[in-house]
Amino acid sequence: MFDLELVPVLREDIIYRENDSVIFDTINGKLIELSDSANDIISAVQDGRNVLNIIDDMHMIYDESSYEEVTGFVCEFITELMTSGIIESR
Repeated sequence: MFDLELVPVLREDIIYRENDSVIFDTINGKLIELSDSANDIISAVQDGRNVLNIIDDMHMIYDESSYEEVTGFVCEFITELMTSGIIESR
């Protein structure tokens, strides 16, 4: 089970441009273009929100999706970024 109290943070050397919807991984030289929903998640991460708060926020924005769908998307996206080392937890 995913820890919903986890507070994800971007790695210190990551450059995030909210207005451009991109993340630049300075160590690996990768530019990652974000979808609107992914950009909303990263914005919430930057605000210091925990996973449960991010899920709640996303469900309010994307209310046409079920809570379970939003939970799955948020947890999967955060897991992918943690696996790639872009996001860490505190």
